Amino acid sequence: MSKSALTKRDIDRGWAWVVMTSSYLGMVIYCVPLYMSGVLYIALLDKFKEGEAKTSLVGAVNAGLLCFAAPLGGVINNRFSCRVSIVLGGALTSIGFATSAFAPSLDWMIVTAGILVGIGFAISSSGLICVVGFYFEKWREIVISCAFLTVGLAMFLSAPFGIYMISEHGLTATLLILACIQAQLCVCGMLSKPSVIENEVKAEKKRDRKIGGSKSKTYLDVTLMKNVSYTCYLLTVSTWNFGLCVAIMHLPNYVSVLGGTNRDIGLLMTSFSVANAIGRLLGSLTISKLNDKSLYVYAGVLGTTGVATTLFAVYADLAGGTYMFSIQLGLFTGWPNAMMTPLSLRFVGVHKLSEAYGLAYVFCGLGVSTGPVLIGYLYIITGSYKYSFVVAGAVLCMGCLFSVCSICCKSESIADKRKTELIVISQDETVDQNGCLTRGKSVEHILPESETLLDNTTELTVTVIRTARKVNAQ
Repeated sequence: MSKSALTKRDIDRGWAWVVMTSSYLGMVIYCVPLYMSGVLYIALLDKFKEGEAKTSLVGAVNAGLLCFAAPLGGVINNRFSCRVSIVLGGALTSIGFATSAFAPSLDWMIVTAGILVGIGFAISSSGLICVVGFYFEKWREIVISCAFLTVGLAMFLSAPFGIYMISEHGLTATLLILACIQAQLCVCGMLSKPSVIENEVKAEKKRDRKIGGSKSKTYLDVTLMKNVSYTCYLLTVSTWNFGLCVAIMHLPNYVSVLGGTNRDIGLLMTSFSVANAIGRLLGSLTISKLNDKSLYVYAGVLGTTGVATTLFAVYADLAGGTYMFSIQLGLFTGWPNAMMTPLSLRFVGVHKLSEAYGLAYVFCGLGVSTGPVLIGYLYIITGSYKYSFVVAGAVLCMGCLFSVCSICCKSESIADKRKTELIVISQDETVDQNGCLTRGKSVEHILPESETLLDNTTELTVTVIRTARKVNAQ
């Protein structure tokens, strides 16, 4: 067996399937308590009696840090490994929930269950997604998009699981049990040993740091946003997260305002969760079946839900109107959710997977943090959720427009890419005019930018230095 075959024997097969399974289980492990925040919120209100606004900070800080601290997970992935991210994140969440069980006040709960657990979620989630990206080549996009199906499963299980645990065991015991469950993330992490692709990416980033002298750029590369098409895409991520959080946080209160019971709220949110899971499945199928057309479908999904949400004031009073609204919003926010990381890969490539994941979640955080606040403010002013949801629909329509801009800018960048070439200097190996590798002294070789000489020669341990200057195509 060749050296190449030996080094890549677990890519797309073998241990890759073990890592994929552990990653999916890890996603369920951390997402179930994440989506239990509503149930825990009621229990915390009953225990500390600190008021709705302050009590809601526990869940708000938790969810916000999951998004805004995601780049920290990317830095740890790049500096150490995805395994370290998963284990460290699992340890932090386990400690956070365990200490929360004995927190004497709500202020301590904000620190332990909010800050500590939120940072743990951010770090572990980055490692869980990126590690499967590094273990697969042929099915990379499909495997990553399917990982988000487990989030839909966790969303469906979280409410009944949380209600059962608190009613049967109480809040303190529930938090301790959650701490034990989160500790299993460390087991998932230990199974996720670095793949040959992950090691190659780390080696390339190390070379980049030596050449460029900048550690921050290779650990957290915000210069990716210089790509206008990618930046427009990131803005769309904020819009559908705006709509998603509006539904999760304000739909229950909307039903309550209309005089609905807890059973009505439960049925509505169950409908939303099931529709969201179906949407995630459709997103995975879109990635696997439509390939280059996926971004067009993504834009269409945002446009459809934008129009349907904007028209909510028209059909809200119809029989089943609220369920129609909940189902369409769940379906069309779950759909782009499953497509988020695979589409990011198409913009930046696997070598920037950790950075892309972190940036995408920062923009998720923009939608998560602004959506519920703005909608709540509009409800106070207008006295009706109908108009508030209309604004949410307008934001989703803006997401569709940003998607169209992303598609147009991406087409232009591809055209420009074909007109430029890069000078590549090969030191240990040289490239003749026929593109064959030969041994000899270092030479300069004009290489079209669309070719990936570095990727193709990594297995041969060829050291390649790309110069920053470009020359016009001959």
